[in-house]
Amino acid sequence: MVGMIIHSQVLEKLHLATASCDQKENAIHHWDEAVGFYTGSITDFPGEEGYLIFTVAEMECSYFGTCSEGSMARVNEAIFLAFLEGKDMLQEKQCKEVIKVSQRIKSLMMIPLVQRILRHAYELDLQENQQAKTQGDAAAFMASLAPHLYSCQRSSAHMLWNDLAPGNATKASFEVLKFNLERTYDCLGIRCEDVGGLLHIDPSGSGLLYNKGAEPCNYVPSPAESSNKTKSTNRAEENDDDRNQTASTIVFVALGFLVAAVLFAFVRYRSKKPTKVKAMEQTDAVASNDKEDTTVAVKVGEIA
Repeated sequence: MVGMIIHSQVLEKLHLATASCDQKENAIHHWDEAVGFYTGSITDFPGEEGYLIFTVAEMECSYFGTCSEGSMARVNEAIFLAFLEGKDMLQEKQCKEVIKVSQRIKSLMMIPLVQRILRHAYELDLQENQQAKTQGDAAAFMASLAPHLYSCQRSSAHMLWNDLAPGNATKASFEVLKFNLERTYDCLGIRCEDVGGLLHIDPSGSGLLYNKGAEPCNYVPSPAESSNKTKSTNRAEENDDDRNQTASTIVFVALGFLVAAVLFAFVRYRSKKPTKVKAMEQTDAVASNDKEDTTVAVKVGEIA
């Protein structure tokens, strides 16, 4: 609902306000309606209540690290400043200038949509949260963003819509979605730092860290993060060395047992071989004696 209807309502009211700039009262009325559709009637700071885009921006800023020091979403602060600036311009009938302000508001309104889509894409692909609600929410926000993406990058718009369409979202790749969204930022009029990156609480107590692969598109790790990453890498390498050493020890022990077994079998074989030879010699001797006895018996018979 928010993505497909309310967002377009705000844009329509902004358009009507700028189009009727010469009629001050009508223009200001449409401008105020745009503010109302953006904010909602039950919104409570810091966005704990409400269902419209203002609340979406407040929710997403905590996930993406884009809240101001006063806990309000930076995009909401920028949009409300633009609303005030635009209203003053309409009062003075500065029509060309108010069109620029309207365009800036339109660009800023893309930020919470992009953030919500990225978060749901991450949940669907990497957290295996494939609930119907998550898929439906992602599809609704993509439906609102798709026309703007289409005017910027048709191939990206088609790919994003097809991947997040109902029934297809379970197969979507977060990495591919993120790449195709980011390549439209310039055209949409937003920046990497406006969108931010998905955060998580570091279990080691280092605070909030970006999820791997979900950092802002221009993100450069801080020296502290690089140091922690290096330490983690070193620990991982040490663990790998330990595992390799343990594996080598096991292999050598196994080979030792195998060699010992072969030697033992060989010794037993060698120890049994003389016995067999002696038995064969005894058998040959008995056979020889029997042959001699038979020969003697034959000769005695002949004499008789």
